[in-house]
Amino acid sequence: MIFVRTNAINPIHVGVTMRYLVLILLTINVLAGKATQFSHIHGYINKECPTWDISRFEHVSKYFYFGVDNAKKYGYTYGFPIERNGVDYIWCALVPQRGISNKACNKNIFKNAERPFEFLKNSSPDESEVTVSFINKEEQYNEYLAYVTKTLENEKSEEPNVGAVLEILSRYYLQKLTNIYPEQEYRIESGVEYRYAGQRTLGELDIIVYDRVTCDVVALGESKASNSKNQHNSLMKAKDQLRRIENFLNDNL
Repeated sequence: MIFVRTNAINPIHVGVTMRYLVLILLTINVLAGKATQFSHIHGYINKECPTWDISRFEHVSKYFYFGVDNAKKYGYTYGFPIERNGVDYIWCALVPQRGISNKACNKNIFKNAERPFEFLKNSSPDESEVTVSFINKEEQYNEYLAYVTKTLENEKSEEPNVGAVLEILSRYYLQKLTNIYPEQEYRIESGVEYRYAGQRTLGELDIIVYDRVTCDVVALGESKASNSKNQHNSLMKAKDQLRRIENFLNDNL
């Protein structure tokens, strides 16, 4: 009997070798990737969804821009029924010890601690594309102030800036005024920073909408409390900020 030696390649061995090669390449890619970090700037922890990591952002399906009452005509997705100076009024009443010395604050706000917006009792409520049912602007701003105050207390957030006021009011808009993201199904948070491990912060997320059961983030928004003169530039900045987080997620998911 004559044995003939051949150089034929066993396809089974090839398949096994290829699988090992794929696993090695995947391992190399994982090791080479940068670790990502997300953290709340105030250290707030929601008991339903206590940790932040990039896996929560796998199902983001919407990015939007949030502004004041006339923002939609400049290209924003949503416009909250409040004038730009109204955001200042809320902030001034929220932190009177800082507001008293701030030039942006109307001094009438500090005349009566029980009724900071009494001087607005004869003014019509602010409206955008959403109809509100307040009797006057005093009642409207009292409602907004109460909502922002309660939210900040719940999240143990101290010394908010003016921008934080509109970020929180976005929740009121999306869940109470419009029910776009019903409270029984979604939560909305603000102030989560993202970065690569050991590196500087790349950005901060203004509006984060996530599922209360799965904790999956479904939408991200950027808010800008700008006056008419600055609306266009503010929107461009908001788009750049959301583009940055979108690219960050695409590069790391």
